[in-house]
Amino acid sequence: MYLYSRALAGRINLSDVITYQSSDFLAGSGIVQRDPVGSRYKAEDLIKYSIIHSDNTAYRMLLRTYGREGFDSFFAERGLKLKNGMAPAGTPYLQSMRHFTDAECMAFFMEQIYNFIEEGNSYSQTLKSHMMNTTAHLTSAFNAPSARKFGHDTPYLHESAIIYAEGRPFIFVLLTKYNTWQNGYRAFNDIVAVVRDYHNSKPAEQIIEATTITPTTTSPPPTTTTAPPITTTTTTTTTTETSTSTTISTTTSTTTTTTAPPETTAPPETKRPPDITEPTGASEITQK
Repeated sequence: MYLYSRALAGRINLSDVITYQSSDFLAGSGIVQRDPVGSRYKAEDLIKYSIIHSDNTAYRMLLRTYGREGFDSFFAERGLKLKNGMAPAGTPYLQSMRHFTDAECMAFFMEQIYNFIEEGNSYSQTLKSHMMNTTAHLTSAFNAPSARKFGHDTPYLHESAIIYAEGRPFIFVLLTKYNTWQNGYRAFNDIVAVVRDYHNSKPAEQIIEATTITPTTTSPPPTTTTAPPITTTTTTTTTTETSTSTTISTTTSTTTTTTAPPETTAPPETKRPPDITEPTGASEITQK
């Protein structure tokens, strides 16, 4: 979203060609790492790979080219605040988090993405399409289309998503720490089922307030519309890193805010992606 916004403002050109350098390599998910050093890619393709394939090397190439300072100021201007003493006030988000985040911050980012998509600008549909077609996702049990971002790094399994439940979209964020893959996926599925059933049980005009959930087991033309208000509920997980070995301490809190986006021109519907499955903090968007 940040790079698309800069392109809309004429600050960058997404047709820029970026050359893969050896310092860009980062193991894990992605497809760029398989290509030889010296390979060249358009910025718009690297953005696509970083979203759809969660491509670590593509992300590093974009970060090297466009820097992190603008990202931090862009979201700070939109109200992003660090929580629970993660860093001194005013510390840039990317610098302070050191690859860690919490559910409330992720819900904030997903709400910003939701609003960007609802604007109906020239990149709205591109971003939505990429996020609806990720190669991995963990929230198919909602039985609704979703725009999402999956994340995994042993022993963590996460997903942040906009669930496009018919007439009542909502934001869902789940960050987990598990001892086995099976337990991680089971927890995800159990929590998704609870949130889905709770959401479906409420009348459309009712705003759903958040509850922290603890699992017990291991194309028509565009039309002008008013985007539904977004009620966001998050479970905030604070992480703390110690020296040689890493210790993760968890603090949980729940907050609820409601934001009504301005009237916009909504893009055409996107084809529902194939299903898959998983979440740790939840957030809701419903309309009165």
